[in-house]
Amino acid sequence: MYDELTCEMPLPDGFTHTNRFQTKSLDNVLDQYTITAEGELWCEPFPWVETESTDRKPERIPYHGWVSFYTGFITPYVPEKPNARLRVWLEYDAKFTDGKCVEIKVNPHSDTDEEPIADVVDRIAETERLCVDA
Repeated sequence: MYDELTCEMPLPDGFTHTNRFQTKSLDNVLDQYTITAEGELWCEPFPWVETESTDRKPERIPYHGWVSFYTGFITPYVPEKPNARLRVWLEYDAKFTDGKCVEIKVNPHSDTDEEPIADVVDRIAETERLCVDA
C-alpha cells in the first residue's frame, strides 16, 4: 500500500498542476500526510475501524530523514492537437530535520517525455484549455 501526501511548500521545479502525491516512505497504511507551507509534516490517520466518532485528529509528526513522493498522469487527448498528449512522472525527495522540511529536490526518476518541466507546465495548461474549449 501507500500513503497520500499533500505538499503545500513550493516545488523546486515550479510544478503547480497538483499538490497531491503518493509516498511509500512512511507507514503505507493509506494515511493522509501534509507538508505544510511552513515545512511541518502532519498526519491524518486512515479510519481503519468504524466508530461512532468521526474525530480523526491530525497530528504533527517529528520526522527526521527523507520522504520521497510522486505522481504520474497522461494529459488528455485532444483531436485538434493529437501530438499534444504528454506522459508525466514526477518524483521529489523532501529532507526533514528535527520535524521540519529543510529541502525538497527533484528525484532523478522524474520523467516528462524528455522535456523541461517548464515546458510540461505550459503544455498541460494549453491541453486543459483545449479540453475546456472543445
